[in-house]
Amino acid sequence: MKIFSFVLPLVIYILAELFFGVYIALGLSLLIPVGNIVYSLVRGNGWSVSSLADIGIIVVFALVEMMPYKYCVCFLLFGILLLLSSLKIIDIFKLAGKTDIIDLSNPYMLYNVRKSQLRMGLWCLIGSLVYFLKEVIWQDGPVGEWIDEWWLLTLLLAYVATEIIAGRINRYKYKNSEWVPLMATDGKVVGACPRPLVHNGSMWLHPVVHLHVVHNGKILLQLRPKSKKIQPGKWDTAVGGHIAAGEKLEDALKREVWEEIGLSNFEAKLVKQYVWECPVEHEFVFSFVTDAEGPFVTKNVGEVDELRFWSSGELSENIGKGLFTPNLEHELTDWILPMMKR
Repeated sequence: MKIFSFVLPLVIYILAELFFGVYIALGLSLLIPVGNIVYSLVRGNGWSVSSLADIGIIVVFALVEMMPYKYCVCFLLFGILLLLSSLKIIDIFKLAGKTDIIDLSNPYMLYNVRKSQLRMGLWCLIGSLVYFLKEVIWQDGPVGEWIDEWWLLTLLLAYVATEIIAGRINRYKYKNSEWVPLMATDGKVVGACPRPLVHNGSMWLHPVVHLHVVHNGKILLQLRPKSKKIQPGKWDTAVGGHIAAGEKLEDALKREVWEEIGLSNFEAKLVKQYVWECPVEHEFVFSFVTDAEGPFVTKNVGEVDELRFWSSGELSENIGKGLFTPNLEHELTDWILPMMKR
């Protein structure tokens, strides 16, 4: 319904202009946004920014209609706006007061919208070029007549086909990928996306679980394999992994603990929640602690090279020497070592 209300004034203008001309089209298409403003004022809600934006868009359309090369200019303007929006230079939805059409807090949705804007912008530029060539080269010939009758429909169908193809490629690319939740900094889940997209420098905030295993004043660490893309060959938290989309925090913790150290019967306490950022990803960390002596068994080959307990003295001596992952060093200095020394 929100998308419909967004495009309805434009649809009314385009259809009315075909049959009645610019001035009648302008009047009919302004009925909806002007009516929305009056309705908002009557209810005491003040001016509607969204409706004012609708009026501005319709007026710009009418002005363009009165210019020479009107279709060429119209498609050129739309193409430039869409390309600027896809590059994050401007935001069309904020510019038009239409922030309620999509969830701007969902980064994966915005990512897909900007890709669609890029494709639409390129087709608009192609459309502008064809209309320009029609005006200067093919104005009176059969090619010009075909453009007048069919080019707009052809352009629309080409864009729709592009979106369908892009959607299928995207689904095929991530068909075997695990999906992870996306979060706001307040811990609220705002969406989900394929897991590879949170490790490509997008910096989309996503939740992970850590479990620190302590026993007799020592803490268990895992050695990351050298085949890992992130922090290979370094000592890290005993257990660390992603929460899957729709998965409960406790279930994710149990799954990761079983997969990485083979522990099934344990009680863990949530002791810390924080946001961690590194050059390739942005994580919302739920950090747990449990007391267990093992035995520990790695279930997934290639996930953990070694497991061993470290004393607080060993940990303190090796901080800053490149032996531990930066995230582990942060936790060690922030709260783990103080906890172990109490």
